[in-house]
Amino acid sequence: MSSDIELNEIGVLKRREIEARVLAPILEALGNEFGRKEVIEITRRTITEIARQQGRELAEQMGTNDLGILRQIN
Repeated sequence: MSSDIELNEIGVLKRREIEARVLAPILEALGNEFGRKEVIEITRRTITEIARQQGRELAEQMGTNDLGILRQIN
């Protein structure tokens, strides 16, 4: 499996678009089955933690946590 850093080579925003296109129908189906509010809350918490972890990994790889670095890699 590719690392998050390797996947970012396609660009973080393009990657997020692809992920959203896959995830949206799954979330809709889960919401219909288990309740939209609950599914959205679990998804929000999970995506927030994923983003934080990926940010930590990127900062470690780049040797900085400067947000300006994101402009250089996108």
